[in-house]
Amino acid sequence: MKFFFIITYRLLPVVIVLCLLFVTSFLLEFWKKFSRRGKRSPLKNYKLWRNPGESLQTQIDDAKIDLMADLAVISFSVVIFSPFYVTQTISWQKGEGTQANFWIAIFCNFALVAFCFRRIIKTWTARHNLQLGLDGEMYVGQQLNHLMLFGCRIYHDFQSDRLGNIDHIVVSPSGVYAIETKGKYKPDKQRGKKDAEVVFDGKSLHFSDVFQTDQPIKQAQRNAENLTRWLSSSVGETIQVTPVVALPGWFITCKAPPGNVRFINGKIVEDTGQLVEKKVKSSVFFRNNNIQHIFSADLFGRVVHQLDQKCRDVAPGAYNMN
Repeated sequence: MKFFFIITYRLLPVVIVLCLLFVTSFLLEFWKKFSRRGKRSPLKNYKLWRNPGESLQTQIDDAKIDLMADLAVISFSVVIFSPFYVTQTISWQKGEGTQANFWIAIFCNFALVAFCFRRIIKTWTARHNLQLGLDGEMYVGQQLNHLMLFGCRIYHDFQSDRLGNIDHIVVSPSGVYAIETKGKYKPDKQRGKKDAEVVFDGKSLHFSDVFQTDQPIKQAQRNAENLTRWLSSSVGETIQVTPVVALPGWFITCKAPPGNVRFINGKIVEDTGQLVEKKVKSSVFFRNNNIQHIFSADLFGRVVHQLDQKCRDVAPGAYNMN
């Protein structure tokens, strides 16, 4: 009888939690189906264009779910092992010694909590870096959208298994541009512009005096090469794509010729909100020395059509939620 009581007492919290989870899931599923009866999305069978940082936002959402799952596992582990702690407390109150299963429970519970806590720190750090990247892509994307007022077409978060991810693509009368955005924190050493300066030395980017990398340059060149091959094959005519590196919020200084790569800080609209046409027309998107001719209306339309097919692939979510 005592053995039966202990087993029941230990399993009861677990059974209660599992029952609550099952009932909650059932009620949510029932409400989802009930609330959608006689309704459908007004955008059914339509596809939306990808937003700046669309894939990064998905990764951030996944990271949030992972964080919630790890926190739930920690809470659930306390519930699972609590009968061991309660039983041992009762034993101590009776003057009995410590049982071996209590130490096993302590070790297993601590190991599980430590594992989940490590995952939480790792996921939180990754989420912070993803958010920094998303902020940069959102800023650059929103700024680039203003180029549509001058006859350009803008595409964000181009995704392809063969071509990889391209943060932004600009199709302007002077050519096609593949933009790689690098969101990087600034040091805060109270040195004014020096803290916000990135220097290109011909090979690498030096972010102030704390970070050096050539990855954004290589990534932009790789994206441009891949997009060049794909577009040229798709439209049946050579399309030379120019690589661009966007460094939002940084002052860019080139101490060596940039070669075929262009650098921008992403700003199109002034801080006052004004859009200066003369300044926009003098930007890299309207003066490309690599292009020997101006896009014809027909070629421009064919390029835009191919990119539309790739970047217009987001299903409306209101009635597609599982």
